[in-house]
Amino acid sequence: MRIGLGIMVMAALVAATAHAHSASANESLSYTQAQASTGHGIFEARCSACHGATLQGIVAPALAGPHSAVKGKTAANVFDFIAHSMPLGAPGSLSRDQYVQIMAFLIMAFLLKENGHRSNRASLTYRLVRHSAMRI
Repeated sequence: MRIGLGIMVMAALVAATAHAHSASANESLSYTQAQASTGHGIFEARCSACHGATLQGIVAPALAGPHSAVKGKTAANVFDFIAHSMPLGAPGSLSRDQYVQIMAFLIMAFLLKENGHRSNRASLTYRLVRHSAMRI
């Protein structure tokens, strides 16, 4: 009887974990228009010389379009990469808030083109983007 109950409890935990993971994989990250606008300004100043003003890639990989280096990656993966590796020559030189704002701009650029996703009143936070399983 105890073994049967233990198996049922384990099965319920596995199912709940799988459901929580699938929900986070399909989540939509919120960001404000102010964050995306500020992020766009930072991107223009610190990133566009290599990645292009329209994310098309110049001497660095494209961040948009059919050859996007980030397409299919999770928002958390993209955020980790840019926060630890960018800008080239000065990785990690921006503040955590600046990286979050750049990420808000990138999410806006990716999702608006893909499915019309727009900003809202909820701010993108470091914690949300850092743990997001949302695919770009």
